[in-house]
Amino acid sequence: GWDPSLGISAEIPLDDHMHKFLIFEIIDDSKSSNFITLPGGGFHDTTVSITSASLAAKLRYILFNIGFKYDFRVDTVPTGLCVQLCLSVGITNWSTFTTTVLSTTSSPDIAIVSIDGADALRIALRPELTYDIPLSSRWILTPSIGYDYPLMNVDGTTRDWLASSVYGAIALRYAIGTN
Repeated sequence: GWDPSLGISAEIPLDDHMHKFLIFEIIDDSKSSNFITLPGGGFHDTTVSITSASLAAKLRYILFNIGFKYDFRVDTVPTGLCVQLCLSVGITNWSTFTTTVLSTTSSPDIAIVSIDGADALRIALRPELTYDIPLSSRWILTPSIGYDYPLMNVDGTTRDWLASSVYGAIALRYAIGTN
């Protein structure tokens, strides 16, 4: 599924050449997906004919990321292609299953329930490719693309369910203490 995320980040340079950075991020992140849509064949009795049934999940986390960013170009400001790797610890904000049943005899039947056994914490790795575009000596625009690779299951049940994501982001950064 598609869901927006919002966060703040800080990059602390580890050298004078804007080559290596320590990264800190806090992100409100969502992972959603539609799992199953079944046609109505076989789902009927004498009074109701079901045309389809679907299951969707929505997970929301507050992520705390710490990582390292390497800029391939040496300059006085972050510039060009970079790689970044963060360790992510997520605190579950909420998690739900939504079941929707459509029938020929009534309006849609929608049930939203909490995910049973959802873990309170989530640990993942987040590799990224970024590209720093200096707009001035203080302002930097950074588009990025990354992958959220889970190191643990979503819940403690026998579902053996992992939640990962490919994401795109754009950051507008202000450099403090530069000339």
